[in-house]
Amino acid sequence: MGEITRINDIGVMGQLGAGMGICPEELLPPGMTPMKGCYEIGHENYGNYQYREGSIDGYIPKCYTKVGTGKNGLPVNFHDVKSIYDFRSTKEANEEGYALPRVFIDGGREQGGVFVDKYMVSKNAWGKGFIASSLKNGRPISTYSEHNPIGELTAAGGVNAYHKMVDCAHARDGIDGQINPDSIWFERSQFIGGLLAFLALAHGQASKSTEVCAWYDPKYNFPKGCNNGRLGDVHDAGVKYQSDGWYGCGLTGSGEPLAKTTHNGQSGVCDLNGLMWEISLGITSHDGKFYVARSETAMKDFTGGNSGPTDHWGMSGIERMMEEILIPNYGSHGLKFFGKGKNQVLSEAVMGNDWLLTSLGLPKDAKGLGNRGTDLFGKNAFWWWSGFNEFCLIASGNWGSTSTAGAWCVYWGDSRDNSDDAVGGRFACYPVKPHDSEAE
Repeated sequence: MGEITRINDIGVMGQLGAGMGICPEELLPPGMTPMKGCYEIGHENYGNYQYREGSIDGYIPKCYTKVGTGKNGLPVNFHDVKSIYDFRSTKEANEEGYALPRVFIDGGREQGGVFVDKYMVSKNAWGKGFIASSLKNGRPISTYSEHNPIGELTAAGGVNAYHKMVDCAHARDGIDGQINPDSIWFERSQFIGGLLAFLALAHGQASKSTEVCAWYDPKYNFPKGCNNGRLGDVHDAGVKYQSDGWYGCGLTGSGEPLAKTTHNGQSGVCDLNGLMWEISLGITSHDGKFYVARSETAMKDFTGGNSGPTDHWGMSGIERMMEEILIPNYGSHGLKFFGKGKNQVLSEAVMGNDWLLTSLGLPKDAKGLGNRGTDLFGKNAFWWWSGFNEFCLIASGNWGSTSTAGAWCVYWGDSRDNSDDAVGGRFACYPVKPHDSEAE
């Protein structure tokens, strides 16, 4: 511990510092400051920043990813990650079979990285109002009236529904809990979810011991969490959470050992395996077709309605902010598990529709899905429905999802106006300026 890392370096998978990094100082959003130990590889706060109202966020630097096919220099289903120091440009990375994950393109430009809430959001007094903040040992906000309701936040106006998480993200940098129309914050996207899942898998495959990855295990080699209905993990009896007083739900970031619950087994993003479902933006459907955010769209510009030109739902916003994506035929509706035999699960594409699927953490086709969970993908599953109007994706599972929960887990059966005691959120933002030139 104590080594100072290079700026904006994702690190080397299987080593200390993998999956996190340091934001260039000139790109820090106003009010964002490095925590003590932020610059020290191996420190519990490596890559961690604190926003002005108290939120703790992890910084994930821009990186490149590659999926093994058995014919491209990597074994089938081996996942590799390279830093920006390994290639001179995205074009050069693509030529070597490495893709730039879609999460690093926002507002039409390549971004140097992304800040992601370390903890799911909980209620926080701010000025004369209440906001949602990323705080350790908070009571995770839900979209249900009787469980830490989002309706109690100023920006939600008493409404308990999924779409209110969009408004509440925009209030983090507002005044007295009010919505800031120029906010830098947004509810996490599924592109972020896909990146965190990929990083966890790649780091796990490259790790050899718990020294560099606290959740490393020869068999159950993936992040642990609150998923067994009894404040613990179904695959690791040593993981324990503190209760928030509601059934089997824990307090945010209360899992011990904490590093076992992060995406990189070190100082990373917590509670991606259970605790509560997370609303995941950037993809929706309408009239049987699926749509994802355009690369020209800035995630912070999405609003939570269903009729306006910037709304995440409804055709007006879809036409302006999104583009169609072709989702494979995953078969009949119901539970699907990641992985099947030796079949390749994610696409190795570096651009196009299949690249978007991988960036979203979705299988390239039904051949990569089975009837039971695989250790490689954390025994995770997704619940598949073929699309309906105002569809809202949720991810990661909840406190009772058992082995199906995890960073790859997604549920396709909810809509924007749903309310649920086990569905909450996690916010994110980009650096204040684009790090690179126009996306290629």
